[in-house]
Amino acid sequence: NKMAVMAFVADQENNILLLQRIKDDFWEPVKWWSEEWETFAEWIYREFLEETWIKKEKIVEIRELEKFEDRLKFWEKEITIKWMLFFIRIKWIKPEVIINYDQSVVWDHKAYKWVSIQELEEMTIFSPFANQYKTKMRMIATS
Repeated sequence: NKMAVMAFVADQENNILLLQRIKDDFWEPVKWWSEEWETFAEWIYREFLEETWIKKEKIVEIRELEKFEDRLKFWEKEITIKWMLFFIRIKWIKPEVIINYDQSVVWDHKAYKWVSIQELEEMTIFSPFANQYKTKMRMIATS
């Protein structure tokens, strides 16, 4: 079993960060895998920096929203992934996100964009769980 994190990231004006997948061009929230040797805080800050190049000093809020499980095919094996879903607020308004990707890694990202809550609600995003959860972002981001 693997542990993974999905995070809806909002700026000070409630714009939500989405990353575009190389594999299929779908847009999705920030996601990453856990490392067994790290503390929870180290893991969130390291991976968030790696995925976005936004430093931990710019994070003003981290809120755990939900835990869920998902089954998928990974390296030709069916695996169960335990997910933790977070809401992360940053200080800036629509900061640049640096995408350093390896085109041979199909789960990596090639682009980013900041979208309003309304735009998010009108989009289809990956995964199905994230797509269902996006409808709660207006309430979460403004509370």
